[in-house]
Amino acid sequence: MQTKKANVEAIYPLNFLQQALLFHSLQEDIDQGFLRVKCVLKGKIDLEAFQNAWRQNIQRHEVLRTSVHWEKLEKPVQVVHKEVELPFNFLDWSQISDADQKLAFNELINSNGAESLSLSKAPVLKIFLLRLSLEKHILLWNCHHILLDGWSASIILQDLLANYDANCSGENSTELPAVASYKSYLNWVKNQDGAESTNFWTEVLKNFERPTLVGNRKQSQKSLKNNFETKSIKLSQEQSQKLRDFSQKSQITLNTLIQGIWAILLSRYVEHEDIAFGTIVSGRSIDLPNAERMVGMYMNVLPLRIRLNDKENFSDWLKSLQSQQGKVRGYEFCNLDEIINSGNSAGGNLLFDSVVVFENMPLENIRGAGVSIESFESGLTSTYAVTLAVSPLREIKASIQYDASIVSEKQISWFVTNLSKMFEIVTENKSLTLEELGNFVSPSAIQDFRDQYTDIGKTFSNGYLAPGNDLELKLLRIWERLLNVQPIGVTEDFFALGGTSINAISLFTEIKKQFNRNLQPIALLEHSTIRALSELIKDETKDEPWSALVPLRASGSKPPLFCFHGGGGHVLYLKDLAKHLGADQPVYGLQKLGLNEDKPIIYDVKTMASHYLSEIRKVQPKGPYCLMGYCLSTPVCYEIALQLDKIGEECAFVGMIDSRITPLHPLAPETTKQRIKRIAKMIYVDGGRYLTGVLQRKVIKPIGNKLVYLKSSREVKKERDLWEMTNKVLLEYVWEAYPGKITIIATKERQENQYLRLILDDWTPLAKGGLDVFVVSANHKTIFYEPEVEHLAEQIRQCLDKANQ
Repeated sequence: MQTKKANVEAIYPLNFLQQALLFHSLQEDIDQGFLRVKCVLKGKIDLEAFQNAWRQNIQRHEVLRTSVHWEKLEKPVQVVHKEVELPFNFLDWSQISDADQKLAFNELINSNGAESLSLSKAPVLKIFLLRLSLEKHILLWNCHHILLDGWSASIILQDLLANYDANCSGENSTELPAVASYKSYLNWVKNQDGAESTNFWTEVLKNFERPTLVGNRKQSQKSLKNNFETKSIKLSQEQSQKLRDFSQKSQITLNTLIQGIWAILLSRYVEHEDIAFGTIVSGRSIDLPNAERMVGMYMNVLPLRIRLNDKENFSDWLKSLQSQQGKVRGYEFCNLDEIINSGNSAGGNLLFDSVVVFENMPLENIRGAGVSIESFESGLTSTYAVTLAVSPLREIKASIQYDASIVSEKQISWFVTNLSKMFEIVTENKSLTLEELGNFVSPSAIQDFRDQYTDIGKTFSNGYLAPGNDLELKLLRIWERLLNVQPIGVTEDFFALGGTSINAISLFTEIKKQFNRNLQPIALLEHSTIRALSELIKDETKDEPWSALVPLRASGSKPPLFCFHGGGGHVLYLKDLAKHLGADQPVYGLQKLGLNEDKPIIYDVKTMASHYLSEIRKVQPKGPYCLMGYCLSTPVCYEIALQLDKIGEECAFVGMIDSRITPLHPLAPETTKQRIKRIAKMIYVDGGRYLTGVLQRKVIKPIGNKLVYLKSSREVKKERDLWEMTNKVLLEYVWEAYPGKITIIATKERQENQYLRLILDDWTPLAKGGLDVFVVSANHKTIFYEPEVEHLAEQIRQCLDKANQ
């Protein structure tokens, strides 16, 4: 940190949003935190008095003397300097034409963007005063959102003209009210009741079922960079006044009306009555002298959860919404990550991806010494997928900024069209219910983007790699909760999975809690995968590597379900099942040992079961356990249940999915007599189909498979060899009786062709604790794929809930 100690007045930590903005500014090519305040000033300006007014402002407000530092530090900080130079530039364009003024202005803007500011060099601002004529000037003030919020900008401009007025009148100083320092604010926050705040937000977010997302999160995996675009609506002065009249008649603020309209649109878009979006608060509803005049980064993003009842009157509903907002005021200082972590929602760290900004900044009647502010622009800083920004000017302007990398123009056009329509309906001042009002909203295009809700877990790719040790598994659980994506491979990029700067700050907060390691979030820029991050944080004690465990969903509070590989050795077929079992149900697959090696290692069933069990117990050291087998994995699943029983551990659920035992001779190898009896029974049950099947399996299919094998690629041959070696090992397994209960979940196909009778005949003598039998609407070969897997998941979920009571 290249700062002289003699010039340091104070050092403060960055708050949650400041850290997110720092992270984002370092990550992106275009810094969304860069702000350019533009004002048109009317009246003659005394240049010397104006510059002195800026110097007085810098001395009054410590944030204008502040720089931000992060390199070679454990945590980023903001440093307040005692003295800084005023970066003031005056340009006189009064002698050139209007056209040349526009050209000069555009050239100035293009050459003084975000790259012209250095966060680590105070002051983090640059001022331009452009004289267009004797009575008209433009003030350009480049600054950064990491230090200033929009409310602060208006306060600084008020103080600027107050100081200017005093300077022009010959007064040494103006009588501006004293404001609390940032240190006083931090002490105030420290003295708040943390338990009370946690309880408040826990109640607010209790049982929030699913995140309210507009952005297509699958699309976000295709681009690591944001691409923000904007569409705007401008109401006429008459329309704007009608909205104000409606708000006044309904005894609500214009801000509440905007929030209510946005809530209706979101609800209709996602087709859900319980929604959430972010709302921007000034952060100044605190018990400090003149808190409304504090300058700095005090604003906050809070979750606004809204429930819609179609039968409720629109105006009455808005009043209740405003009352709800009033209760939030006492807790608006809480960090967003703390708020989300205090809730009991299924959305993890992704409760919403849209925010509403109501730009209600105190800018009316700002004047001094004959100079007044005629217009004010400060731009918009937001990294959310969609941001609705409303400027309550005489002619209300609503702008929707969206990240085009994850939100399509078609989606935003839907919002713009229906937002305009809602403004029109509301101004008619009719008494409507929410249902009647919602009926004016055109059908949403959510069918085009439904996969973000029904398939929020991404699919496996050929390059998927599971965690290789306990450290990687713990990181995986954090990533799943923050990103609400399952499964995640350890070599997948955090940002390609939809991670944002907000997620990154939360991630490193969790790393501090779980691993006691203080790492800066910016470390994620160079270590953006679970594997790379684990290398950064691991200590000298290396974890024992894993080779079989594949977390399909590592997060969740319920006892995990352990599922076993099919004949091909992989567990990819289980991904849809994990998705439909719910966000709170951890699901792990056990893939074939040595699956990723050129020559897979094949062990006998007991050895495989012992190895799998050792990995299972790293995740869940104590029972009761939940196990699930299918097809060729049934012997391994069964053997693990036996081994657990022998060491005194209980299995709450041992589920066998639509499968007979393998091989078909329980308790001991078949005798010739038993084999004849079994074949006769098969002929009796299946008739000619059995004989046809034998011919197909023993003669026709082997010949066809051999021809296909010879023409196959190396990867296909490897998979086929693995299948055959696995089958040979399973045929050598000798079954023993299991003292517990076994659950059979069969397909309707098996029930209709009488095959279920054979399944029950196999399992009945083995399960000494009895059988629970269920039938789901599915076929054997497609039971783990959409849409049939949904029926299977529902049945398994019921069985698990009952078993874990």
